[in-house]
Amino acid sequence: MAETTNIIPHAETKRHSLLVDLVIRLVKEKPLGLVGGVIVLILFFTGIFADFLAPYGYNDVNSEIVLLKPTTGFILGTDQIGRDMLSRIIYG
Repeated sequence: MAETTNIIPHAETKRHSLLVDLVIRLVKEKPLGLVGGVIVLILFFTGIFADFLAPYGYNDVNSEIVLLKPTTGFILGTDQIGRDMLSRIIYG
C-alpha cells in the first residue's frame, strides 16, 4: 500500500527588508521616537520648501509697517525695519 502524505502549503510569509523591520520595532518600542522623527521631518521639509511656504521674502523690507503687531497679513508681526517675522522664522 502506498503511503500518501498530506502536503499542506505553508502560507507565504511576507518578508520585509531589514530597514522596515527596524522601523517597525522602534515604533512599537519607542512611540515618542516616532513623534520626534515626525517633528524633525517637518522641520527638514519646511527648510527645503521655504520659498513656497513663506508669505514674503526673507529680507523684504517695508518701512511703513515697522514693529507691527500680529495681524491677518503678518501672523507674527514685523521687526524693527519692517520684515515679516513668520517668513524669517521659516527661512531660519
